[in-house]
Amino acid sequence: MPSLCYSAENERSNGLNSKAWWTITLWAGALLGCLNLAHLIYGDFFHPYMHQTTDFLSSSYVAGSIVLKGEFHSLYPSAKSYDAFAVISRSLLPQLPSHLVPNWQYPPPAALAYSIFALCSPLAALVIWQSVNYLCLYLSCLAFSRIFATIRPWQIFLLSCTFFPIAYMLKTGSAGIVFGLFPIALALWQNAQARPFIAGLCLSLCLLTVKYLPVALFLGTLLAIIQYRQLAAGLAAGLLCLAAAPLLLMAPYTWTDWLQSMAAAEHYYSFDSDIQHNMYLHVALPAILLSLFSAKSASPIKLIIYGIAAIVALHAFYLGTRVGRANLPLQTKLAIFVILGFYLMPLVEPHLVFYDLAGLFFANLLLWLIEWPEDIAPKMKGIALTSWLAVDVYFIAFAFLSSSSINPAFLTALLGILYIQLLLQFRKLIAAGKQKNGRPVHTTPLD
Repeated sequence: MPSLCYSAENERSNGLNSKAWWTITLWAGALLGCLNLAHLIYGDFFHPYMHQTTDFLSSSYVAGSIVLKGEFHSLYPSAKSYDAFAVISRSLLPQLPSHLVPNWQYPPPAALAYSIFALCSPLAALVIWQSVNYLCLYLSCLAFSRIFATIRPWQIFLLSCTFFPIAYMLKTGSAGIVFGLFPIALALWQNAQARPFIAGLCLSLCLLTVKYLPVALFLGTLLAIIQYRQLAAGLAAGLLCLAAAPLLLMAPYTWTDWLQSMAAAEHYYSFDSDIQHNMYLHVALPAILLSLFSAKSASPIKLIIYGIAAIVALHAFYLGTRVGRANLPLQTKLAIFVILGFYLMPLVEPHLVFYDLAGLFFANLLLWLIEWPEDIAPKMKGIALTSWLAVDVYFIAFAFLSSSSINPAFLTALLGILYIQLLLQFRKLIAAGKQKNGRPVHTTPLD
Protein backbone atom coordinates (compact mmCIF):
# COMPACT_ATOMS: atom_id res chain seq x y z
CA MET A 1 0.00 0.00 0.00
CA PRO A 2 1.34 3.48 -0.78
CA SER A 3 2.80 5.37 2.13
CA LEU A 4 4.62 8.62 2.77
CA CYS A 5 8.18 9.32 1.79
CA TYR A 6 10.18 11.46 4.20
CA SER A 7 13.75 12.63 3.95
CA ALA A 8 16.47 10.62 5.61
CA GLU A 9 16.89 13.37 8.18
CA ASN A 10 13.23 13.17 9.12
CA GLU A 11 13.42 9.40 9.26
CA ARG A 12 16.27 9.57 11.76
CA SER A 13 14.72 12.37 13.82
CA ASN A 14 11.33 10.79 14.35
CA GLY A 15 10.63 7.08 14.15
CA LEU A 16 6.87 7.68 13.95
CA ASN A 17 7.46 9.16 10.49
CA SER A 18 8.80 5.88 9.18
CA LYS A 19 7.25 4.23 6.18
CA ALA A 20 6.11 1.27 8.26
CA TRP A 21 4.26 3.40 10.80
CA TRP A 22 2.50 5.38 8.10
CA THR A 23 1.48 2.24 6.27
CA ILE A 24 0.00 0.80 9.48
CA THR A 25 -1.83 4.07 10.19
CA LEU A 26 -3.31 4.22 6.69
CA TRP A 27 -4.44 0.59 6.89
CA ALA A 28 -6.04 1.33 10.26
CA GLY A 29 -7.82 4.30 8.70
CA ALA A 30 -9.06 2.16 5.83
CA LEU A 31 -10.37 -0.48 8.24
CA LEU A 32 -12.10 2.03 10.52
CA GLY A 33 -13.54 3.85 7.52
CA CYS A 34 -15.03 0.64 6.14
CA LEU A 35 -16.49 -0.25 9.55
CA ASN A 36 -18.08 3.16 9.89
CA LEU A 37 -19.54 2.99 6.39
CA ALA A 38 -20.93 -0.50 7.07
CA HIS A 39 -22.49 0.80 10.28
CA LEU A 40 -24.16 3.64 8.38
CA ILE A 41 -25.53 1.28 5.73
CA TYR A 42 -26.87 -1.07 8.40
CA GLY A 43 -28.56 1.78 10.25
CA ASP A 44 -30.04 3.27 7.08
CA PHE A 45 -31.60 0.14 5.63
CA PHE A 46 -32.06 -2.31 8.49
CA HIS A 47 -32.58 -0.22 11.63
CA PRO A 48 -35.22 2.55 11.30
CA TYR A 49 -34.83 3.50 14.97
CA MET A 50 -31.14 4.17 14.41
CA HIS A 51 -31.42 6.36 11.32
CA GLN A 52 -34.47 8.31 12.47
CA THR A 53 -32.62 9.49 15.59
CA THR A 54 -29.80 11.07 13.56
CA ASP A 55 -29.40 14.82 13.85
CA PHE A 56 -30.11 15.18 10.17
CA LEU A 57 -33.51 13.47 10.12
CA SER A 58 -34.78 14.44 13.58
CA SER A 59 -33.81 18.09 13.18
CA SER A 60 -32.57 19.30 9.78
CA TYR A 61 -34.95 17.26 7.62
CA VAL A 62 -37.91 18.31 9.76
CA ALA A 63 -36.90 21.97 9.50
CA GLY A 64 -36.70 21.66 5.73
CA SER A 65 -40.16 20.07 5.65
CA ILE A 66 -41.56 22.93 7.72
CA VAL A 67 -40.13 25.43 5.24
CA LEU A 68 -41.72 23.57 2.32
CA LYS A 69 -45.08 23.64 4.08
CA GLY A 70 -44.73 27.33 4.90
CA GLU A 71 -45.28 26.73 8.64
CA PHE A 72 -42.43 29.02 9.63
CA HIS A 73 -43.89 29.72 13.07
CA SER A 74 -43.14 26.10 14.01
CA LEU A 75 -39.38 26.40 13.51
CA TYR A 76 -38.52 28.22 16.73
CA PRO A 77 -40.81 27.50 19.68
CA SER A 78 -40.80 29.42 22.94
CA ALA A 79 -38.12 29.09 25.61
CA LYS A 80 -39.57 26.01 27.29
CA SER A 81 -41.84 24.50 24.67
CA TYR A 82 -40.73 22.25 21.84
CA ASP A 83 -44.18 20.80 21.19
CA ALA A 84 -44.84 22.24 17.72
CA PHE A 85 -41.57 21.06 16.24
CA ALA A 86 -41.78 17.73 18.06
CA VAL A 87 -45.30 17.02 16.77
CA ILE A 88 -44.21 17.57 13.18
CA SER A 89 -41.10 15.47 13.78
CA ARG A 90 -43.10 12.50 15.01
CA SER A 91 -45.52 12.77 12.13
CA LEU A 92 -42.61 12.47 9.70
CA LEU A 93 -40.56 10.02 11.76
CA PRO A 94 -42.83 7.62 13.65
CA GLN A 95 -39.90 5.59 15.02
CA LEU A 96 -38.52 8.44 17.13
CA PRO A 97 -38.13 7.37 20.79
CA SER A 98 -40.41 9.01 23.31
CA HIS A 99 -37.57 10.51 25.36
CA LEU A 100 -36.10 12.37 22.36
CA VAL A 101 -37.07 16.06 22.15
CA PRO A 102 -36.41 17.20 18.56
CA ASN A 103 -35.65 20.89 18.11
CA TRP A 104 -34.18 23.31 15.61
CA GLN A 105 -31.63 25.91 16.74
CA TYR A 106 -29.87 26.93 13.54
CA PRO A 107 -30.50 30.17 11.60
CA PRO A 108 -33.36 30.45 9.07
CA PRO A 109 -31.13 30.18 5.95
CA ALA A 110 -30.02 26.74 7.14
CA ALA A 111 -33.64 25.56 7.20
CA LEU A 112 -34.01 26.99 3.72
CA ALA A 113 -31.00 24.97 2.53
CA TYR A 114 -32.37 21.74 4.03
CA SER A 115 -35.72 22.22 2.28
CA ILE A 116 -34.08 20.72 -0.81
CA PHE A 117 -33.64 17.41 1.00
CA ALA A 118 -37.21 17.53 2.29
CA LEU A 119 -38.39 16.96 -1.28
CA CYS A 120 -37.30 13.32 -0.83
CA SER A 121 -38.46 10.62 1.54
CA PRO A 122 -36.62 10.52 4.89
CA LEU A 123 -34.50 7.51 3.95
CA ALA A 124 -33.57 8.86 0.52
CA ALA A 125 -32.74 12.25 2.00
CA LEU A 126 -30.51 10.66 4.63
CA VAL A 127 -28.59 8.58 2.09
CA ILE A 128 -28.09 11.64 -0.14
CA TRP A 129 -26.97 13.75 2.82
CA GLN A 130 -24.48 11.12 3.98
CA SER A 131 -23.07 10.89 0.46
CA VAL A 132 -22.70 14.68 0.38
CA ASN A 133 -20.89 14.49 3.73
CA TYR A 134 -18.37 11.97 2.43
CA LEU A 135 -17.82 14.00 -0.74
CA CYS A 136 -17.29 17.24 1.19
CA LEU A 137 -14.90 15.52 3.60
CA TYR A 138 -12.80 14.22 0.72
CA LEU A 139 -12.82 17.63 -0.99
CA SER A 140 -11.70 19.19 2.30
CA CYS A 141 -8.80 16.74 2.39
CA LEU A 142 -8.04 17.60 -1.23
CA ALA A 143 -7.97 21.32 -0.41
CA PHE A 144 -5.58 20.88 2.52
CA SER A 145 -3.37 18.65 0.40
CA ARG A 146 -3.17 21.28 -2.34
CA ILE A 147 -2.67 24.25 0.00
CA PHE A 148 0.04 22.84 2.23
CA ALA A 149 1.65 20.46 -0.32
CA THR A 150 1.92 17.67 2.20
CA ILE A 151 0.44 14.30 1.24
CA ARG A 152 -2.11 12.94 -1.17
CA PRO A 153 -5.77 13.72 -0.44
CA TRP A 154 -6.82 10.09 -0.18
CA GLN A 155 -4.16 9.58 2.47
CA ILE A 156 -5.50 12.53 4.48
CA PHE A 157 -8.98 11.06 4.03
CA LEU A 158 -7.88 7.71 5.48
CA LEU A 159 -6.17 9.48 8.36
CA SER A 160 -9.43 11.32 9.09
CA CYS A 161 -11.10 7.95 9.60
CA THR A 162 -8.86 7.42 12.64
CA PHE A 163 -10.16 10.61 14.30
CA PHE A 164 -13.44 9.61 15.92
CA PRO A 165 -15.24 12.99 16.01
CA ILE A 166 -15.33 12.87 12.21
CA ALA A 167 -16.71 9.32 12.22
CA TYR A 168 -19.27 10.35 14.83
CA MET A 169 -20.26 13.39 12.78
CA LEU A 170 -20.81 11.18 9.74
CA LYS A 171 -22.94 8.86 11.86
CA THR A 172 -25.18 11.59 13.30
CA GLY A 173 -25.52 13.51 10.05
CA SER A 174 -24.48 16.79 11.64
CA ALA A 175 -23.84 19.83 9.44
CA GLY A 176 -20.28 20.34 10.64
CA ILE A 177 -18.61 18.87 7.58
CA VAL A 178 -20.78 20.32 4.81
CA PHE A 179 -21.29 23.77 6.35
CA GLY A 180 -18.20 23.92 8.58
CA LEU A 181 -15.02 22.11 7.59
CA PHE A 182 -15.69 22.15 3.85
CA PRO A 183 -16.36 25.92 3.50
CA ILE A 184 -13.25 26.69 5.55
CA ALA A 185 -11.06 24.33 3.51
CA LEU A 186 -12.56 25.60 0.25
CA ALA A 187 -12.00 29.21 1.32
CA LEU A 188 -8.33 28.56 2.07
CA TRP A 189 -7.97 26.83 -1.28
CA GLN A 190 -9.64 29.69 -3.19
CA ASN A 191 -7.52 32.21 -1.35
CA ALA A 192 -4.40 30.28 -2.34
CA GLN A 193 -5.62 30.47 -5.95
CA ALA A 194 -5.73 34.28 -5.72
CA ARG A 195 -9.53 34.41 -5.43
CA PRO A 196 -9.96 36.17 -2.06
CA PHE A 197 -13.49 37.42 -2.74
CA ILE A 198 -14.72 33.90 -3.53
CA ALA A 199 -12.86 32.69 -0.44
CA GLY A 200 -14.87 35.16 1.65
CA LEU A 201 -18.10 33.91 0.11
CA CYS A 202 -17.12 30.35 1.06
CA LEU A 203 -16.43 31.34 4.65
CA SER A 204 -19.86 32.95 4.93
CA LEU A 205 -21.45 29.50 4.48
CA CYS A 206 -20.39 28.72 8.04
CA LEU A 207 -23.36 30.83 9.12
CA LEU A 208 -25.51 27.80 8.27
CA THR A 209 -24.03 25.82 11.15
CA VAL A 210 -23.14 28.74 13.52
CA LYS A 211 -20.63 26.75 15.56
CA TYR A 212 -17.97 27.12 12.89
CA LEU A 213 -18.84 30.74 12.18
CA PRO A 214 -16.44 32.07 14.88
CA VAL A 215 -13.61 30.12 13.23
CA ALA A 216 -14.58 31.52 9.83
CA LEU A 217 -14.66 35.08 11.19
CA PHE A 218 -11.35 34.51 12.97
CA LEU A 219 -9.64 33.26 9.80
CA GLY A 220 -11.30 35.77 7.51
CA THR A 221 -10.41 38.78 9.63
CA LEU A 222 -6.77 37.73 10.08
CA LEU A 223 -6.35 37.02 6.37
CA ALA A 224 -7.92 40.37 5.51
CA ILE A 225 -5.57 42.16 7.89
CA ILE A 226 -2.37 40.58 6.63
CA GLN A 227 -3.02 40.82 2.90
CA TYR A 228 -6.43 39.97 1.49
CA ARG A 229 -8.87 42.91 1.75
CA GLN A 230 -11.21 41.44 -0.86
CA LEU A 231 -11.74 38.41 1.36
CA ALA A 232 -13.43 40.57 3.99
CA ALA A 233 -15.68 42.03 1.28
CA GLY A 234 -16.64 38.55 0.10
CA LEU A 235 -17.35 37.41 3.64
CA ALA A 236 -19.56 40.42 4.33
CA ALA A 237 -21.39 40.03 1.00
CA GLY A 238 -22.02 36.35 1.65
CA LEU A 239 -23.36 36.96 5.13
CA LEU A 240 -25.66 39.70 3.87
CA CYS A 241 -27.02 37.45 1.11
CA LEU A 242 -27.66 34.61 3.54
CA ALA A 243 -29.32 37.00 5.98
CA ALA A 244 -31.55 38.44 3.24
CA ALA A 245 -32.62 35.07 1.80
CA PRO A 246 -35.12 34.25 4.60
CA LEU A 247 -36.57 37.77 4.38
CA LEU A 248 -37.33 37.21 0.71
CA LEU A 249 -38.22 33.50 0.65
CA MET A 250 -39.55 32.95 4.16
CA ALA A 251 -41.46 35.00 6.73
CA PRO A 252 -39.59 38.14 7.93
CA TYR A 253 -40.19 37.19 11.57
CA THR A 254 -38.06 34.05 11.33
CA TRP A 255 -34.89 35.95 12.24
CA THR A 256 -36.44 37.49 15.35
CA ASP A 257 -37.87 34.08 16.28
CA TRP A 258 -34.40 32.58 16.00
CA LEU A 259 -32.83 35.28 18.16
CA GLN A 260 -35.53 34.80 20.79
CA SER A 261 -34.98 31.06 20.69
CA MET A 262 -31.47 31.55 22.06
CA ALA A 263 -33.09 31.56 25.49
CA ALA A 264 -34.64 28.22 24.61
CA ALA A 265 -31.21 26.94 23.65
CA GLU A 266 -29.80 27.99 27.02
CA HIS A 267 -32.60 26.10 28.76
CA TYR A 268 -32.23 23.13 26.43
CA TYR A 269 -28.50 22.74 27.09
CA SER A 270 -28.57 23.58 30.80
CA PHE A 271 -27.28 20.69 32.90
CA ASP A 272 -30.17 20.90 35.37
CA SER A 273 -32.78 21.01 32.60
CA ASP A 274 -35.71 18.59 32.79
CA ILE A 275 -34.84 17.49 29.25
CA GLN A 276 -32.74 14.32 29.02
CA HIS A 277 -29.26 14.75 27.57
CA ASN A 278 -26.12 12.80 27.01
CA MET A 279 -24.13 15.39 28.89
CA TYR A 280 -20.85 13.57 28.30
CA LEU A 281 -21.13 14.76 24.69
CA HIS A 282 -20.98 18.45 25.64
CA VAL A 283 -17.35 19.50 25.53
CA ALA A 284 -17.54 23.32 25.61
CA LEU A 285 -15.58 24.69 28.57
CA PRO A 286 -18.04 27.57 29.31
CA ALA A 287 -20.97 25.12 29.48
CA ILE A 288 -19.00 22.76 31.71
CA LEU A 289 -18.13 25.58 34.10
CA LEU A 290 -21.74 26.76 34.19
CA SER A 291 -22.85 23.23 35.02
CA LEU A 292 -21.24 23.68 38.42
CA PHE A 293 -23.97 26.17 39.31
CA SER A 294 -27.74 25.90 39.41
CA ALA A 295 -29.80 27.68 36.77
CA LYS A 296 -30.90 30.36 39.26
CA SER A 297 -27.38 31.25 40.36
CA ALA A 298 -25.73 30.83 36.97
CA SER A 299 -26.94 34.10 35.41
CA PRO A 300 -24.35 36.41 37.03
CA ILE A 301 -21.66 33.73 36.73
CA LYS A 302 -22.46 33.39 33.03
CA LEU A 303 -21.36 36.96 32.37
CA ILE A 304 -18.03 36.30 34.06
CA ILE A 305 -17.40 33.01 32.24
CA TYR A 306 -18.40 34.37 28.84
CA GLY A 307 -16.31 37.47 29.51
CA ILE A 308 -13.24 35.33 30.20
CA ALA A 309 -13.96 33.33 27.03
CA ALA A 310 -14.08 36.59 25.05
CA ILE A 311 -10.72 37.65 26.52
CA VAL A 312 -9.19 34.30 25.52
CA ALA A 313 -10.52 34.72 21.97
CA LEU A 314 -9.23 38.31 21.74
CA HIS A 315 -5.81 37.21 22.94
CA ALA A 316 -5.72 34.53 20.25
CA PHE A 317 -6.68 37.16 17.69
CA TYR A 318 -3.91 39.45 18.93
CA LEU A 319 -1.43 36.59 18.66
CA GLY A 320 -2.71 35.96 15.13
CA THR A 321 -2.00 39.55 14.15
CA ARG A 322 1.54 39.18 15.51
CA VAL A 323 1.95 36.04 13.43
CA GLY A 324 0.67 37.96 10.42
CA ARG A 325 3.36 40.62 10.88
CA ALA A 326 6.12 38.12 11.58
CA ASN A 327 8.75 37.19 9.01
CA LEU A 328 7.26 33.79 8.27
CA PRO A 329 6.15 32.04 5.06
CA LEU A 330 2.51 32.62 4.16
CA GLN A 331 1.71 28.90 4.38
CA THR A 332 3.04 28.82 7.93
CA LYS A 333 0.86 31.77 8.86
CA LEU A 334 -2.19 30.04 7.38
CA ALA A 335 -1.40 26.88 9.32
CA ILE A 336 -1.10 28.79 12.60
CA PHE A 337 -4.40 30.59 11.97
CA VAL A 338 -6.17 27.26 11.33
CA ILE A 339 -4.62 25.65 14.41
CA LEU A 340 -5.57 28.55 16.67
CA GLY A 341 -9.12 28.71 15.30
CA PHE A 342 -9.95 25.05 15.82
CA TYR A 343 -8.25 24.77 19.21
CA LEU A 344 -10.21 27.80 20.40
CA MET A 345 -13.60 26.21 19.71
CA PRO A 346 -13.99 24.05 22.86
CA LEU A 347 -12.51 26.79 25.06
CA VAL A 348 -14.66 29.79 24.14
CA GLU A 349 -17.89 28.69 22.44
CA PRO A 350 -20.98 28.42 24.68
CA HIS A 351 -22.23 25.06 23.41
CA LEU A 352 -20.24 22.40 21.62
CA VAL A 353 -20.86 18.69 21.09
CA PHE A 354 -18.15 16.03 20.85
CA TYR A 355 -18.34 15.70 17.07
CA ASP A 356 -17.75 19.45 16.70
CA LEU A 357 -14.14 18.70 17.62
CA ALA A 358 -13.72 17.37 14.08
CA GLY A 359 -11.79 20.50 13.13
CA LEU A 360 -9.00 19.41 15.47
CA PHE A 361 -8.15 16.74 12.88
CA PHE A 362 -6.88 19.33 10.41
CA ALA A 363 -5.23 21.34 13.20
CA ASN A 364 -3.35 18.27 14.44
CA LEU A 365 -2.49 17.25 10.89
CA LEU A 366 -0.79 20.60 10.34
CA LEU A 367 0.98 20.40 13.69
CA TRP A 368 2.41 17.06 12.63
CA LEU A 369 3.28 17.70 8.99
CA ILE A 370 4.60 21.26 9.02
CA GLU A 371 8.39 21.40 9.31
CA TRP A 372 8.72 23.57 12.38
CA PRO A 373 12.07 24.80 13.74
CA GLU A 374 14.08 22.09 15.43
CA ASP A 375 13.62 23.50 18.93
CA ILE A 376 9.80 23.37 18.81
CA ALA A 377 9.11 20.56 16.30
CA PRO A 378 9.05 17.73 18.89
CA LYS A 379 6.66 19.72 21.09
CA MET A 380 4.34 20.42 18.16
CA LYS A 381 4.20 16.75 17.26
CA GLY A 382 3.71 15.86 20.92
CA ILE A 383 0.75 18.25 21.19
CA ALA A 384 -0.80 16.81 18.03
CA LEU A 385 -0.37 13.20 19.15
CA THR A 386 -1.64 13.89 22.69
CA SER A 387 -4.71 15.71 21.42
CA TRP A 388 -5.48 13.04 18.82
CA LEU A 389 -5.18 10.15 21.27
CA ALA A 390 -7.04 11.95 24.09
CA VAL A 391 -10.04 12.70 21.90
CA ASP A 392 -10.16 9.16 20.54
CA VAL A 393 -9.76 7.59 23.98
CA TYR A 394 -12.56 9.81 25.29
CA PHE A 395 -14.85 8.53 22.52
CA ILE A 396 -13.98 4.91 23.33
CA ALA A 397 -14.68 5.61 27.00
CA PHE A 398 -18.21 6.96 26.55
CA ALA A 399 -19.03 4.55 23.72
CA PHE A 400 -18.12 1.36 25.59
CA LEU A 401 -18.09 2.27 29.28
CA SER A 402 -20.77 3.60 31.60
CA SER A 403 -21.58 7.04 30.27
CA SER A 404 -22.60 8.27 33.72
CA SER A 405 -18.99 8.01 34.89
CA ILE A 406 -17.60 10.04 31.97
CA ASN A 407 -16.87 13.70 32.67
CA PRO A 408 -16.07 15.94 29.69
CA ALA A 409 -14.22 18.34 32.00
CA PHE A 410 -11.10 16.15 31.88
CA LEU A 411 -10.93 16.24 28.07
CA THR A 412 -11.62 19.97 27.86
CA ALA A 413 -9.06 20.73 30.57
CA LEU A 414 -6.44 18.74 28.66
CA LEU A 415 -7.25 20.60 25.45
CA GLY A 416 -6.89 23.85 27.39
CA ILE A 417 -3.43 22.82 28.61
CA LEU A 418 -2.41 21.87 25.07
CA TYR A 419 -3.70 25.22 23.82
CA ILE A 420 -1.49 27.05 26.34
CA GLN A 421 1.46 24.99 25.15
CA LEU A 422 0.66 26.01 21.58
CA LEU A 423 0.64 29.68 22.55
CA LEU A 424 4.08 29.32 24.11
CA GLN A 425 5.50 27.63 21.01
CA PHE A 426 3.96 30.19 18.65
CA ARG A 427 5.49 33.00 20.70
CA LYS A 428 8.89 31.35 20.29
CA LEU A 429 8.29 31.09 16.56
CA ILE A 430 7.36 34.76 16.33
CA ALA A 431 10.45 35.72 18.31
CA ALA A 432 12.67 33.70 16.00
CA GLY A 433 11.04 35.13 12.87
CA LYS A 434 13.43 33.46 10.47
CA GLN A 435 12.33 32.84 6.91
CA LYS A 436 13.86 29.37 6.84
CA ASN A 437 11.76 28.22 9.79
CA GLY A 438 8.27 26.82 9.55
CA ARG A 439 8.46 25.63 5.94
CA PRO A 440 5.75 23.20 4.88
CA VAL A 441 7.01 19.72 4.14
CA HIS A 442 6.97 18.96 0.41
CA THR A 443 6.66 15.18 0.29
CA THR A 444 6.13 12.83 -2.58
CA PRO A 445 4.17 9.65 -1.86
CA LEU A 446 5.69 6.37 -2.93
CA ASP A 447 3.80 3.60 -4.65
